[in-house]
Amino acid sequence: MIIYSNGCSHTEGHNIDSIKTWPHFFIRGIIGETSYEKKPNKIKNKNLIIKSIKPENRYENVLYNEGKCGAGNDYIFHQSLETISKLIQNNEKPDYVIIQWSGPNRRQHCLPDGKILYINLFDDTEYHLKFEPMGSMHTLHYIFVMQEFLKKHNINYTFLSFMALDESIKKLNIYKEIDLDKFLYIEYDSEILFNGILSHLKKEEMTLDNGGHANEKGNFLVANKLLKKLGFEEIYYNNKLC
Repeated sequence: MIIYSNGCSHTEGHNIDSIKTWPHFFIRGIIGETSYEKKPNKIKNKNLIIKSIKPENRYENVLYNEGKCGAGNDYIFHQSLETISKLIQNNEKPDYVIIQWSGPNRRQHCLPDGKILYINLFDDTEYHLKFEPMGSMHTLHYIFVMQEFLKKHNINYTFLSFMALDESIKKLNIYKEIDLDKFLYIEYDSEILFNGILSHLKKEEMTLDNGGHANEKGNFLVANKLLKKLGFEEIYYNNKLC
């Protein structure tokens, strides 16, 4: 089982142990107590056997989680495209790709010495954020290109729209080409692109800070919704379904 995830702090984990984030709960919901490799430093051969797995269950399970705190949708798009392409070329096509889209105002910035900065409302604002409607337009285009790339390679994918986009994108031609059925819904929300998952987590009091980062229960909820959407059994939090 190979799972690829990417996003910002809501995927990497912020003020919470990384193994208590939704990508880790998600893979656990699929493989149970079987061992899996977490955030490998490089892409490895699919046939590599994890020694701790019992002989009758010898296959590799890997979670590639490239979420980064503070990252924007340009990082998420470009890094996902590169890594997934490399996985495909190495005959390690992911079984599931889950992309969490972040705030449209964020962007990557490269300094003359090659250092990469993640520009957002809290970090390095002197290098300037993306303003609307450009931010949301760029994000919509990233979503569309990633959608078509994953469809081309017949990869099962789900998008998570965590932060609201500007409604100006409804006027764009590409907006009509977005497959909204491939987005995760905490509860059905026809305006998920313009509300975002954060609004639902905050309403259910499943966040741990003003930034809306999900607490452990909130991460369980997101993982459960993913599992249910993809046809797997849901997992339990303190003996209860979230």
